[in-house]
Amino acid sequence: VRSKSSDRCLDAYQAWDGGIVHVFRCMDNEANQKWMYDCASGQLKHVKHQGLCLDQDAGQGNKLQLYGCSPNNPNQQWGIMDPNDITDGWTFSDGSVRFYTMESSKPFAQLVRNGDNVAIAFGGNNVAGSQWYYDASTHLVKAKVSNMCLDAYQPWDGGIVHVYACNVNEANQHWNLDSTTNQLKHLKHNGFCLDADLSANNGAGKLQLWGCHLNNNNQVWRMIPATAVAATVHGSSVINAYLQPAPQDKIVGAVSTGKWEQHWFWDANSNHLISKINGQCLDAYEAWNGGRVHTYACIATEGNQKWSYDATNQMIKHVKHAGFCLAFDNASNKLMQLKSCNTGENTQRIIIEAA
Repeated sequence: VRSKSSDRCLDAYQAWDGGIVHVFRCMDNEANQKWMYDCASGQLKHVKHQGLCLDQDAGQGNKLQLYGCSPNNPNQQWGIMDPNDITDGWTFSDGSVRFYTMESSKPFAQLVRNGDNVAIAFGGNNVAGSQWYYDASTHLVKAKVSNMCLDAYQPWDGGIVHVYACNVNEANQHWNLDSTTNQLKHLKHNGFCLDADLSANNGAGKLQLWGCHLNNNNQVWRMIPATAVAATVHGSSVINAYLQPAPQDKIVGAVSTGKWEQHWFWDANSNHLISKINGQCLDAYEAWNGGRVHTYACIATEGNQKWSYDATNQMIKHVKHAGFCLAFDNASNKLMQLKSCNTGENTQRIIIEAA
């Protein structure tokens, strides 16, 4: 892997977690410079130091290092692109997403492909068949690593939904994600939506077509980048402090409910912390002690929404407002705000815990 600017090669000579990665004079026979790109996982694997991958540690200023290869770890996912396709705002993602139903009786229920069928699966991350591509121009919802698309051919309540060979001209496969209601509306079968009945099949759940309504959350979906990790965010030292949006545009810590108001998605690729309940991103625009923290519509280029997670010190650091961290105002009120980062202050010890 040769740098165009320096004409030096990516080199790693310490075969352990945290091992130094740098550039060095390119040598054909230098094994420390041998890498293999795994296009399926997006990992740059070291050939000599087997089991170790190129890793980005966001908690240490995006330090590059060797680290044990870990499947689906966004810190180890890299893209290879033609330079002509890269823009100043580019970050790597293959564009795949997950669809989480907003029904809150079970955590992180999501749409999955199961062979030629679709189903509801439970659990936040690494769920088989959970990644999709949504194309707003063709209106296709395509299962990743397949040529199968979401398809519905029975225009009545309880109509079958499955996957079928993708065909842009097949109207049964045309869907629109309504940005206002967050419903997946069928374009051919007007008035019908993708519906998740979590009580069906003895609690295993069922996906179906059903007349569009907003009487409950069965038809409300969150389309989340597949690079994001489903999680809860809570205090480590401050007890009963699970982050959730609150009235008056605030974020507070509260007793655990296990429900959607306390569900988040941490995307280390975009540095976004996304609320499941409102689909907005954690945002801080006042760079001072006590600076306000709330959620706001996610904007890829908005610096106020960029965070990094220091798992070692259990701190969520603001990327734009360097030196400031997410914190509780105190252990009683548990109002979220910005404070000058201090590893010794308990109100700043916050964990992003994968679901």
